[in-house]
Amino acid sequence: MAVDGGKFVGTGRINLYDELPGVPVLNKLGVLSGYRGNGIAGKIVEARENWARSQGFKKVRTYVFGDRKKAIGFSEKNGYRITEIQKDGFKRKDGTTVDVMIMEKDL
Repeated sequence: MAVDGGKFVGTGRINLYDELPGVPVLNKLGVLSGYRGNGIAGKIVEARENWARSQGFKKVRTYVFGDRKKAIGFSEKNGYRITEIQKDGFKRKDGTTVDVMIMEKDL
């Protein structure tokens, strides 16, 4: 969590999955719109990576929709690289599909 004067302004979480042992998945990264552009998201990413490293993990993973160019760029700027593309990997409520970029970073 990122906090400013007692107000929660950003969050991110880590999931551990049985089917992906040894690789924590970083997801649910978000920063309130009025606080974006101040490096908060990067600090949340760094805190989650530091936790993963402290637990002995050697890499982390995140999933990004292929049409979220800004999120892909942010992930790349933070050292993540696309390791796989799941073509039409996510089906939206409106029936359309989007590719899912699997991005990983060695710690």
